[in-house]
Amino acid sequence: MSTFKKNEIMKKIFTIVGILLSANSFAQGWTYQAGLGSHLWNISETKGVGLSMNVGTTYDFNTYVGIRLDANLDFVGEERIKRAGLQANFHLMPLINNSSAKYGLDFHLGIGGVNNSNAAYTDSYLLRGDDAWNRTFGLTPTYQLNEKLQLTLDLTLNHNKLTDTHLKNYANAIIGIRSTF
Repeated sequence: MSTFKKNEIMKKIFTIVGILLSANSFAQGWTYQAGLGSHLWNISETKGVGLSMNVGTTYDFNTYVGIRLDANLDFVGEERIKRAGLQANFHLMPLINNSSAKYGLDFHLGIGGVNNSNAAYTDSYLLRGDDAWNRTFGLTPTYQLNEKLQLTLDLTLNHNKLTDTHLKNYANAIIGIRSTF
């Protein structure tokens, strides 16, 4: 390999490392969340109200933008709907109000995978039955309880692809706690 190519490769590596380090230097850090709520409905057929549980973590790059990884488990009749996804998380209150407020509002959207175990397929394996990938978007109003805890209400709409069941579109409402450590 020529010296010119080695120098170009090294420049690219240093540029990428520099970008990652600068993004990390402005980072706000990790938050963790857990909640309990309701699987509200399946929009394509008004069928299915049940229990919903959610856990996740968000890494905030700055006061406006973060990346969120979450997992959700819904119990709707005999169905067990398991979803995991990666989402972009936007904190809207710093854009609306420059001062720090006790109330917040987040908007999140992303993609994920869904596994639906039910009596028709009797499976708990991935990529079998009526599994799908989905698009997720939602709003999360928050209330600051103290420096490290927030009360959240996560309203999420899920649109599933590659499934021929009644589980095309559904929504969740989750009340939870978000914490920084």
